[in-house]
Amino acid sequence: MKKFLSALLIAGVFLTGCKDKTAEVQKQDFSNGPVVTEDTETREEKILRMIQICVEDYNTDSIAHVEDSLKTEIQPMPLELDSLPEITSLNQLTEIKADGSNADYAGTYKIDDKYNVTFYIYHPNGGYFWLNGDVEFTVNPEYIVRDAPEFAEYKAVLDDLLPRAQLIQNYLTGFDVTFEEEATLDGIYHRVLYMNDQAPMSIEQMRAEAESVFDKKFLEDTYYYNAFESQTPVYREVDGVLYCLDSMMTGSPDNQYDTSTIIAAVDNGGKVTINLLTTVMDQTLPYIKEITIISTNNGYRLPSSI
Repeated sequence: MKKFLSALLIAGVFLTGCKDKTAEVQKQDFSNGPVVTEDTETREEKILRMIQICVEDYNTDSIAHVEDSLKTEIQPMPLELDSLPEITSLNQLTEIKADGSNADYAGTYKIDDKYNVTFYIYHPNGGYFWLNGDVEFTVNPEYIVRDAPEFAEYKAVLDDLLPRAQLIQNYLTGFDVTFEEEATLDGIYHRVLYMNDQAPMSIEQMRAEAESVFDKKFLEDTYYYNAFESQTPVYREVDGVLYCLDSMMTGSPDNQYDTSTIIAAVDNGGKVTINLLTTVMDQTLPYIKEITIISTNNGYRLPSSI
């Protein structure tokens, strides 16, 4: 009998507790949508957390994975660095004005005497850094040695490849080509008159010139199909005459690499990665760029667009 009474008491307490909680839920106002927990994290705390995610990705060699998953390109860490210092407070950074950028926050951090990194955050919402931010590495101008003798070989290679690479990229997309106004082949192809003010090349000559600058597989994967092989390629050649499709393509960006400012280079089994700077209107900028050349039986080649 006592056990039976105890069970009834417990059941009553349980039902009373459930009723109280049900009543409490029913009192909540859902008329304006779901009840959202108040965000108590400050803007500074969100920015710090996002930057820490960025630093962790560099220090755990996760950048390649991020690039692949987001289908984007991320500024690589300078070759002479193995890791980035941990950041535990925004006081470690100097907030700067992000000229020419729509970033909500820009903060610079001194990695060492030679290198700095700037974090740009466009939406400081505490979310994933790479969906809301970007980074830029710079070098202290005092550490730039122009025409450093240890990089003379790579400078000579780049001085030969880079100017020709720009022309080839333009040619393969039908840019920097002068042709007759009237389309005289199949109603859509125009006879080529000049290629960068020079006599037009044949398709065979164009391929040969391209392969003297770029890796052949890269050309086949990236340019050749559209340029020469598709149903309506950029170029057709009939009876020794070169014709071009008026595709309204624009030229590729002209990256003015300053080959006198190579600051680091690493040769990894014939794949040479180089850090250098660029120029704008003859002014050298401190932003570090990375370019790669690969060694082949016929000399160095570029494995990708510039």
